[in-house]
Amino acid sequence: MSHSQAEFIRATLADRGLHNRVHVSETDFQTLQGRFDKIASVGMFEHLGRRRLKAYFSYIANLITDEGLFLNHGITRPQTVTDGAETYFLQKHVFPGGELVHVSDVCRSAEEAGFEIIDAENMRPHYALTCRAWVNRLHSNADKCAQFVARQTYRTWLLYLAACAASFEEGSTDIYQFLLAKRSPRQRRHLTRKYMYS
Repeated sequence: MSHSQAEFIRATLADRGLHNRVHVSETDFQTLQGRFDKIASVGMFEHLGRRRLKAYFSYIANLITDEGLFLNHGITRPQTVTDGAETYFLQKHVFPGGELVHVSDVCRSAEEAGFEIIDAENMRPHYALTCRAWVNRLHSNADKCAQFVARQTYRTWLLYLAACAASFEEGSTDIYQFLLAKRSPRQRRHLTRKYMYS
């Protein structure tokens, strides 16, 4: 997402002696080439929107080996929730071009690209706690923030994160993590979730 994030990850890998096992690249996913056993994607749903989901999953499917796994983590919206004033505020001031999709959009697009869903988990209560923690940290560092951004920007993000926490708490926003694999009758699947925790 940013140069500073990539540098942080590179430093963390070096500290843990893993820098020779992991390559960190600052690039758009659409420029990736090669074949991968595993891919993890965090926070793409929000930036793709419904109309680009199928192309996204198709591109990733071409990168994954036949036995590979794809972990996809993103914010969604329940089917019963529609756009309101808060949506337009977000699209104008926080995430221009962003759109929250429904779980059904994700499942359909992934399946159309040749994936099957191995596991799905809604982490909504966990993310509500995360957003609350971000609000508290942002609030307690208001003076430091003022050194980097305008007061209006700070207040926008404080309001956004507080609204996110409330939205996750009340259930009008979800965050799903899907484990996907290419659909194939030849693939042996685990019969329990025990393998995920070992």
